[in-house]
Amino acid sequence: MTAHSLVRVGSSRLKSAVRAVTHWAARKTAGNTAGTAKSVLISDGQNLNIDARLRPGLTPAEFAFVSAHGKKLLTLRAAHRGAGEVTVYGNLSLLPRRGEKARFFVAVRSGEKWHRLDFYGNKSFQNGDVVVQYPASSNGYRAQPAIDRRGHLAVDVIPVDAGVSVHGVAVKLYRIHILLSSHYCAVKEIQCRLRGTDVSLSATVKDSTNAVGMTVLTLPLEEMARHPRVGERGESDVWRLAVRCPDDWRPLRMHYTDLSNPRHSLRYPTVMLAALPGRPRFRPYWNVNGDLVVEHLHPSSQREGDRQ
Repeated sequence: MTAHSLVRVGSSRLKSAVRAVTHWAARKTAGNTAGTAKSVLISDGQNLNIDARLRPGLTPAEFAFVSAHGKKLLTLRAAHRGAGEVTVYGNLSLLPRRGEKARFFVAVRSGEKWHRLDFYGNKSFQNGDVVVQYPASSNGYRAQPAIDRRGHLAVDVIPVDAGVSVHGVAVKLYRIHILLSSHYCAVKEIQCRLRGTDVSLSATVKDSTNAVGMTVLTLPLEEMARHPRVGERGESDVWRLAVRCPDDWRPLRMHYTDLSNPRHSLRYPTVMLAALPGRPRFRPYWNVNGDLVVEHLHPSSQREGDRQ
């Protein structure tokens, strides 16, 4: 028997041993699971909803988040729909904060023992990667569903570094408003830099917040319109936007969203400043890097879809 044949035999035996151990572990833990979660939804960064089917024969007494060691941390509510179907829900902002990433498992108590939920369904993690306290506040944490190597359902609570995230862009009449949430920093200044030049306009952010506590930025379109145009041959000018937080200039991006790049999903109308000479037009859009920028359309440009 050659060395190559020995390697092949050893590899086959190793694979067989791994399969045997895996099947043994699956049989051993099958009776310890509470059931199977079919979908998980985190909305507004804090409201958790789980649709699950409990294991036949299980008598649920309580639903809760437990630690990796099985310690109960937070009671969850449940609505039973019959035939073992149940909806589990709770407020993630009530989970303990540890200053570092922490994982909490969803479990069901039957008698004196806690049984974890498995997850093998379709992932419905809408807004899963968002700030736990909506809108962003000083707690600075975000929550996202997770599955451990045994298939158990969990929720990871992760600290958020200082930063700014765009929550929306509102184009109204002659104004462009940007809604921001910030963490561990107060947005005081916005910078508009003309692409390809050293031209930069700065505007102080007034203490302006909306009903849910987000910062509302209003772009200085009149100043941007009065600046000499640099675009040639029908090209439009592009203004890059950044805010100071806390000491560094950061581009405006949509961090806490399921969209990999809003450019492919979000479009905004054009604003025309009819009272100014030339009736300048501006349109915000997301560039290929996921940064929010503003396009100053060239007077000869007629196509709304043209973008730099």
